[in-house]
Amino acid sequence: MQSRTANVRPMNRRTASGLVVHSAVAALLVVAGVGATSCASVNFTRDTETSGQFTSKAFAVTIASIDIPRSAINIARDNASDARLTNMQVKEVVTTPDLGWWDWLLDILGMRWVTVTGTWGFTGDEAKDAAARATPTTGS
Repeated sequence: MQSRTANVRPMNRRTASGLVVHSAVAALLVVAGVGATSCASVNFTRDTETSGQFTSKAFAVTIASIDIPRSAINIARDNASDARLTNMQVKEVVTTPDLGWWDWLLDILGMRWVTVTGTWGFTGDEAKDAAARATPTTGS
């Protein structure tokens, strides 16, 4: 009677490297799956009847300099512009993490969160400023 362990081969170098490659591919697929489900949000607040502020946030995964599904800043800006509010002006863009010169490390494999804040609409002051600029002054 033979035991079942007699048919099992010992693990060699080629099998071990194959396991490492398969594990790395599986990990990249998981990261890509998480990145494909990037999340974003947008929030609008009203200051006056015709103006207010907005905050748009987005998240994306980067693998080998490819942003999945798109770059986080483009997702955040597109979400804000999809509201089609007039006179939207971006005041601040914050990217997290921001490593400065070392940002290239995040282009290999990383995650980025972006917050875009700004204003929308007209407060009424714009019309007063335009009227003041349009009025010619006469000198004596």
